[in-house]
Amino acid sequence: MVWKSRADKLPPPSYFSMIVGYLQAPYRGARISQEMMRALLPFWIEAWRSGKTAESAAQRMGPQFSQRRLIFCAAAPSMPGSNGSLASRE
Repeated sequence: MVWKSRADKLPPPSYFSMIVGYLQAPYRGARISQEMMRALLPFWIEAWRSGKTAESAAQRMGPQFSQRRLIFCAAAPSMPGSNGSLASRE
């Protein structure tokens, strides 16, 4: 349920920075690219508008992160302008 006070607003930049930090902690060496964050942007915004903390939003995504990473990497070569490395382990 969207909070009325956040319905037409966007999260502060620090919210996204915290999400990246929370995702990188359990997945050491994972590189979370701008393209991947853009693809997940609607999810993060909806989580914030619904009152979820950055940690909570990252935890919800966490179990699916490895699977999504593989899906994004597998789909990337067929996407125009993509280099095929949306998220990868170094």
